[in-house]
Amino acid sequence: MAMCTIEGCKCKAGAIAVVFVPGIMGSRLKNKASGDVVWDPGVGAGIHLSAPMRELKQQNKQVLEDAKEAFKSEKANFLKKGTAGLGVGAMYLHKYSTMPAITATVETVMQIGRKSRLVYDLANFWLSNAAERKQLLVNPEKQGAYDRKDDLLKVDQGDISYFTWHTKIPPVLAGDYKNRGWGTVSWESYGNFLLFIEREVTPEILRKCRGYQVKTYAVGYNWMLSNEVSADHLDQEILRFRSELAAEAELAPEQVKVIVITHSMGGYVARYAATQLFSPMDLVIHGAMPTHGSPATYANAHRGYDGAAGIFLGINGAEVSAVLGFCQGGLELLPNQYYQTVDKQKDWLSVKSEAGEEISITEQYPGEKIFDFYKDTEKWYSFIEARLLAPENKDHTNDYSDHQRFHFERIKKIKKFHQTLADNFHPKTLLMYNHDIDIDFKSYDRIQWQCKHFPKGDVKSWQVVDDDYQDIFTASGKLKLANEQTGKQYHKEMVYYRHRSSLGGDEKAHRPNVNSIAFDIAKPDAPGDGTVHRGAGSNILSENIIQHIPIALTDELTLKTWGYYDTDDPQDHQLFFNSETVRAHIKTAITDFVGESFNHDHGQAEFI
Repeated sequence: MAMCTIEGCKCKAGAIAVVFVPGIMGSRLKNKASGDVVWDPGVGAGIHLSAPMRELKQQNKQVLEDAKEAFKSEKANFLKKGTAGLGVGAMYLHKYSTMPAITATVETVMQIGRKSRLVYDLANFWLSNAAERKQLLVNPEKQGAYDRKDDLLKVDQGDISYFTWHTKIPPVLAGDYKNRGWGTVSWESYGNFLLFIEREVTPEILRKCRGYQVKTYAVGYNWMLSNEVSADHLDQEILRFRSELAAEAELAPEQVKVIVITHSMGGYVARYAATQLFSPMDLVIHGAMPTHGSPATYANAHRGYDGAAGIFLGINGAEVSAVLGFCQGGLELLPNQYYQTVDKQKDWLSVKSEAGEEISITEQYPGEKIFDFYKDTEKWYSFIEARLLAPENKDHTNDYSDHQRFHFERIKKIKKFHQTLADNFHPKTLLMYNHDIDIDFKSYDRIQWQCKHFPKGDVKSWQVVDDDYQDIFTASGKLKLANEQTGKQYHKEMVYYRHRSSLGGDEKAHRPNVNSIAFDIAKPDAPGDGTVHRGAGSNILSENIIQHIPIALTDELTLKTWGYYDTDDPQDHQLFFNSETVRAHIKTAITDFVGESFNHDHGQAEFI
């Protein structure tokens, strides 16, 4: 035990547990039955392929081989070829070679084996369609998958091989860091930040506060489940960490101070654990938290994710909805009853024509009625369509009643979650968010469907006659709508057309035509971090928030992680903790807290 060396001090030594909680999809998951890793973006979701992923890989063998061969050529030659003459997989990857995340790695894939394998496995994951993604992360059943299988996945702790090949932790220390939860989170997203705490913050504390012990922990969680379930897991892990650290420092567990740092949805997990489970926390620091939800969740369910994020999260509405519609944690990210835009408005969903006509959707669902809106899967503007919950449905039936029933129950649960969590915070909370002065990271604070003009009739009765939700290259959440009478007639004619087409033979049915109006979601324009808008931090008032910390600088460099992210911006949502400004604030917050604790227990610390 390291004893306090301050002359005349006979107090016991102290101990600090710094616990990091990642955001949604920032935890590494594996199949509970097989033990195969099925989710780890940091290593391509394929270094340890699950049985379903191996099956998909075999099915897509040829296109993957085409893609692999394409990446063996030089960058200039690859770009010169373009898509002409290349396989399907190569075309997919060529599309992404123009995106920021891949542009920086085209050359490195030929030099670094890990990157080469990463891009190869990214292609494999992208080639999984909506139904296959659902089987991997939601329910392995190929028919009748109405609900999420809660025991399908569990958090992966990481083995010696994982730490050896994919982290900067020496193999001899892997056991200790595995016990501290470092293997449960995405190394690409959070590894360098955890090392920053361990190698830059901790030594300063140990130098100034002699006799103290400080350890950094991480708590990954199954983000397919509710944040309430994840909060219980966090509570148990904090108790374990505190007990083990107390034993090392020869202290009682309650003498160990706990600092919790969260990213994004991890803030929900920690808030629930702190305010409802009364987990032992002494300071909570939230970073980039969508405090009362994010309209981006709605937008992504319709249009998919942009850029390289689409590889994992879904390139179109069909792929996103097949997982998000069942992801309880993700559903809890929808704007709740307390949600406000940057300018503190409640109304966040509307339809607007080029002529200036505007109809609000959300003003019809004030307060907790917003959850009634999420339950509805039949309106053209619904958060999610019932048919997208059933990508495995091959018979094209229109009966989605079972899916709707289970969806209804999931929404009831998110309502209960937000009623319980409400606007509660730990009594000693720091709130960090991107202030985004120059609006470099445009974010959704409201959703606006745009069109040339409105169809006739009530907005609720407009009919979808076409969409691009299944498109691979051009998906943007675009809908084609008609008025009720025209739409119903069109759908009646389509039933006949499909029936005649299915009969085959010489007689060919003619596909019906319909006059429609194109609708699509306007691009985001609010300041934020590209995912969470600024108001999620600046608009939040609570006596428990002891400090708001806006991150406003826009010209600093971040610590890049092996070139995988091609960005020098400190305020990007996923890379929030790679910002030097954010890290400086974190370091100050931790050292100030520890210093106050030390002075309380020992008297004024000596600074050598």
